[in-house]
Amino acid sequence: MRKLFVILSLITILFSSCDFEKVVDIGSVPITPHLVLNGLLYANSDTSYFYITKSRPIYSRDTIAMGINYDWGYDIIENADFSLSVNGNASHLKYSRADSAYILFGKLKEGDEVNVQSLYNGQELQSIAILPPAPEVVSVDTASFNRIEYGRLKNYTMFKLTIKDMPGRNDYYRLLVNNEFYYLEGDTIQKYSPYYSSYYSNDPVLTDGYMGSTNNSDIGLASSVYNYFSVFRDVRFAGKEYTLSFYVDNSVSYWYGPEEADSIKRYLTVRLQSISEDLYKYYSSLQRSRQASSDKVSEPVVVHTNINGGLGILGACYEIKVFEYKNF
Repeated sequence: MRKLFVILSLITILFSSCDFEKVVDIGSVPITPHLVLNGLLYANSDTSYFYITKSRPIYSRDTIAMGINYDWGYDIIENADFSLSVNGNASHLKYSRADSAYILFGKLKEGDEVNVQSLYNGQELQSIAILPPAPEVVSVDTASFNRIEYGRLKNYTMFKLTIKDMPGRNDYYRLLVNNEFYYLEGDTIQKYSPYYSSYYSNDPVLTDGYMGSTNNSDIGLASSVYNYFSVFRDVRFAGKEYTLSFYVDNSVSYWYGPEEADSIKRYLTVRLQSISEDLYKYYSSLQRSRQASSDKVSEPVVVHTNINGGLGILGACYEIKVFEYKNF
């Protein structure tokens, strides 16, 4: 017992004499910027936009001083030699300062192969994307239900969205739920954007096994979806029909009295996209990066890119609207 006491005393003295908090100023990290090309191709859209910028280190002093916002001041490349071909038919794209983008005018359709090439100061960027087929929706069913939360009545709409997956290929999807509220200010409609999840779900396809927190577990609702970008693939239902289950909160009046709630209007849309494999990998890696950033001991996540010679993503999707509600 005496030996143990002596050892513990020595350890205490050693640790108490150490300085565990030390700040080392490494100065600015010299990182050469990379060219970044981003573009998202929509089937049946009249225009397609392509953005070329220069990357910047996130841990530079300027970036940290400005914080994470939309005023980082990325260098936009306006004078690149930008060419594009659709199914072998080539064209040269001009830059639009109004849109900060190179613009392709003309509709793209399912199966179109788009090849983009950009040359700037001897650096060449190249990528290829193929427009996916439209997702096939079999049915959309809804049901309304109420529950008491924190002593007040809340209303939800349950969605049952059945899709049919095509056999013999790997398919990738994205679910988009926009639950927007507005209010009248005189004769003008103003947008009101409270902070809440667009939808709730414990569907294994949408959550990929992550149940979220348990605030609503008593009736089978997960309070949030960790699949922030709402992407999923057909690995669980390849070549079959599958019914996605999710819930939407209708109760903006939860935070307001009856008189205020009467003036609030709503616009709810549910859209389904079939997306290219590269776009699925890009969103999935962004999601992993977002999850890792909240853990100080996690390894950094490499965000997927399909831009040869640089960074960024050239994605493609076919989007359909499956539900719409508007009361103004």
